[in-house]
Amino acid sequence: KDHIVDQWGKPPGEAYVHNDAIALAGLEFGNIFMALQPPRGYGMDPDKIYHTPDLPPPHNYFALYRWLRDVWKADAIVHMGKHGTLEWLPGKGVGLSSDCYPDTFLDDMPLIYPFIINDPGEGMQSKRRAHSVIIDHLTPPMTTADGYGELAQLMQLVDEYYQIEMLDPSKMPLIQKQIWELIQKSTI
Repeated sequence: KDHIVDQWGKPPGEAYVHNDAIALAGLEFGNIFMALQPPRGYGMDPDKIYHTPDLPPPHNYFALYRWLRDVWKADAIVHMGKHGTLEWLPGKGVGLSSDCYPDTFLDDMPLIYPFIINDPGEGMQSKRRAHSVIIDHLTPPMTTADGYGELAQLMQLVDEYYQIEMLDPSKMPLIQKQIWELIQKSTI
């Protein structure tokens, strides 16, 4: 696309380049290719990169999606996490065409997007602009991750150390010795 060249220069560009070729960062596990979505841009204000509706993505971004579709022959893409950028790329808001970046990148490849239910606006954007299949899920319950076993003992000794430091510094060497022995015993 001419817009990509106008914004980022001639391919391969400057990002994700190795030996004058675009380098795609990912790992292959049999019939699964796992990659981080490339940054939508670089070298400018991060807010502009994510929220400028007419900013085309750099060459490496385009290359990853085209490689997944045309070379690796992916059957589908699964976007994990929140706030990807594919659905925010330039193009129409609804009724996308081949001139719109999400359609250019995906064509008819399914995009599956497990999406947290507490932010339906962004999930809808992906559904509307990247024809995503949204799999909603609730926010996981939050709880304190307490230590256990030797780690719990170590946490208790460190707490005692800081209390003794203020109340009775003469006992600090004893607690230090206990902490050090526990660290050696538990191989922390």
